[in-house]
Amino acid sequence: MLGLREHPIAVFTTQQLRLPATNGQTFHLEFAGDITIRGTTKPVKVSADCRLNSAELSCAGATRIEASEFDVPVPDGPIQVDPTITIEFSLFFA
Repeated sequence: MLGLREHPIAVFTTQQLRLPATNGQTFHLEFAGDITIRGTTKPVKVSADCRLNSAELSCAGATRIEASEFDVPVPDGPIQVDPTITIEFSLFFA
């Protein structure tokens, strides 16, 4: 259904990310970028909670996309499936 053989990864890129000078505290970020899924690239807004400890940054967040914008089929049948997909992520930079 998702075509993982042909498109095994999704890619998110952002041009600029501003981190507050808050070391050792959790902070919230909202930023824009482009996400590529199944060969289709669209702009998205991402929301994440992050923590900066010295030279290490960890973030966990999510964004929502419409399946139809990326040619992701939504099953049609007796069970209804929401066409909005939530993408969650967890990142660690050292």
